[in-house]
Amino acid sequence: MTTIVSSTYIAGHPQQDGRRYIKERHLLDDGRSVDFEYLADEQINPDTVMTDRAVRLSAELLAREAASLEASSGELPLTKYQFRQRFTFPERVAIDQFNGGSYLSSELLTVEQKMAMTTMLEDYKAASEVRLSDPATIAAVQMYEGLGLIAYGRAVEVLNG
Repeated sequence: MTTIVSSTYIAGHPQQDGRRYIKERHLLDDGRSVDFEYLADEQINPDTVMTDRAVRLSAELLAREAASLEASSGELPLTKYQFRQRFTFPERVAIDQFNGGSYLSSELLTVEQKMAMTTMLEDYKAASEVRLSDPATIAAVQMYEGLGLIAYGRAVEVLNG
């Protein structure tokens, strides 16, 4: 479950009309932050606003995770590290070398497959988690097996734990 580890705010100088520019930051335990900016009237206490917002944000994060879990039929996502650990060290070395660019010079892949591989790697970089039931994850692991980067039969082991 993602939680807020700290909440802070910075108050700017009073504007001509007496309001102050406030920038709030709520740091999450996964390293992300959720920021809010607003102009506060003199009677608004930024500490109270920040505390109230942290309570609402925590509830929203919990609701999102519950909805995500339900939508995935109970499948918990893996972190990228957890996913990588499903492969042996030699497999990770081979995959890393392939993903690092050797696929571009591979004669086993068509131009279209190389372009698809580049897109798949960019999608992986942009992802915050990995779901084993995701068709893209399944296709990637099966492709690694088909190219001999992992042994025959390992795709099933990796995807089914």
